[in-house]
Amino acid sequence: MTCKPPNVNDEGIVNQSLAHLGFRPPELAIQAFGMHIGSDMTVAPGRILPKPSIKYLQGTSPSIDARASWNLKGIKFAMGVVL
Repeated sequence: MTCKPPNVNDEGIVNQSLAHLGFRPPELAIQAFGMHIGSDMTVAPGRILPKPSIKYLQGTSPSIDARASWNLKGIKFAMGVVL
């Protein structure tokens, strides 16, 4: 379910879920209180964040591709110590 694109989820909510929950056609109880369940989804603003800049041991940094996938080959995270 989580791999579906937003437009597929939107269509499922508007066309199937509202009817399944009893909001299509509108129930008399909802209408008695003067309420109406709309079929338009709320639009929320969003933005694409820039790639993070991460520094590892001795100033090394992994390569980051266009999908923000990090190649950590040859990157050291910390200095080991004897306990």
